[in-house]
Amino acid sequence: MIIRVVVENFLSIKERVELLMTPGKGQIHSNHIMTTGKRNDFKLLRSAVLFGANASGKSNIIKAISFAKKLALENPKNDVINYERFKLNEETYNNKPSRIEIEFKHNSGQCYAYGFIFDNTKIHEEWLYKISRKSESDVLVFNRKENDFEVNDKIFKQNNNGEKNLIFTLKTLVKDNQLFVSYINNQKKESFDNTFIDVLNVIAWFSNTLQIVFPNTRVKGIEINLMKNKEIKEMFIDYLNQFNLGINDICFEKKELSKAKDIPEKIKQALLDNQQKDNYGMIQINEKFLYIISYEKDKLMISKLVFIHKNNKNKDVVFNLEEESDGTNRIIELIPMINDLVNNEKVYLIDEIERSLHAKMVYSIFEMFFASKTNNQLIAATHETQLLTQLLLRKDEIWFVSKNEEGETKLYSLEKFKVRFDKEIRKDYLLGLFGATPKFNNRTFNSILN
Repeated sequence: MIIRVVVENFLSIKERVELLMTPGKGQIHSNHIMTTGKRNDFKLLRSAVLFGANASGKSNIIKAISFAKKLALENPKNDVINYERFKLNEETYNNKPSRIEIEFKHNSGQCYAYGFIFDNTKIHEEWLYKISRKSESDVLVFNRKENDFEVNDKIFKQNNNGEKNLIFTLKTLVKDNQLFVSYINNQKKESFDNTFIDVLNVIAWFSNTLQIVFPNTRVKGIEINLMKNKEIKEMFIDYLNQFNLGINDICFEKKELSKAKDIPEKIKQALLDNQQKDNYGMIQINEKFLYIISYEKDKLMISKLVFIHKNNKNKDVVFNLEEESDGTNRIIELIPMINDLVNNEKVYLIDEIERSLHAKMVYSIFEMFFASKTNNQLIAATHETQLLTQLLLRKDEIWFVSKNEEGETKLYSLEKFKVRFDKEIRKDYLLGLFGATPKFNNRTFNSILN
């Protein structure tokens, strides 16, 4: 679970912004706080919702965390670290490196602070600490600064063979524009023993726990899972019924590849030339028609996901995915996330969670999330002001994102304001009392109208 995120000099973020997932003084919605009961353990909030005007930088906070995940897991593809610093200040853009740090709790219960300082050409610093609620209990795992490497000798057992010890690995094998965590992730895991467990925990958290959903993110393999797994299909139907979308069943229309009129002959031939028995694959035609390709009884078959509705005579009517509404398509994309959140220990960051969805639909997603019993987090950026109520969220779960006159993104919590627990805050937000709302140029409006 996320404890804290710090970002500096990334996209519209110039000076440090800090997202805290530790609870404030509020007493309402105590079930929104996770705790193990251990004395020195962090108490953590289960959600944070970011509100703000268009172009305020809400998405950029999520993009920074997504960037950190990618950099921590993937090998560099070239000599450039591809991102943009804050462009509206020449000194910051030309001379100041960027910084991202994420403090989080691994599923094992161990808490870490992992971060790095970087620019477009290299990693200047990278560090990993074991942390606890008492700062004096923090334990260094490793600290990499330019060509100097400090490691915890009690954690990393130094090999007598100088060519294989940690220092040699860091100095000779990790590229200047690569994170040490990324280097370890792209090696054979079995080559590292338990002395690397903390680094492996960081990799596992980024890989398995942290999930990020952007407006156009599409979960891979939904169709194949629905076809092959009866339990997943039943789970989807349950959620579709919960959201009352008028869908009675999920099915697949199957036919031989040779009879598919939507697939060009060249693609058909390529599929026939490269067919593999007992394998499933997917093909998308014209960004519209999505098919599952399977090999059955010496024939290549294609299957298309369809949805069953009932007409006025209570007869089945088939709808293709592209015939369903944008809202239904969005819910179908979010169902794996919703099911994951209510059943597993995950951290989901969702940008524009309200896209194509009715306000009550978004509200119900949060209600289902808070009703679940697992230790999980949902962090979302949104314009949906129906969520802006203390009937649903705590003050410390409500965050505002705004830009100052210099174009810098600023991030602050509702905790900054003296607001009663029974105060209706949505109206005050729309009136601009908390900032983070659009500002219009009335003079320009008048010149357009005249």
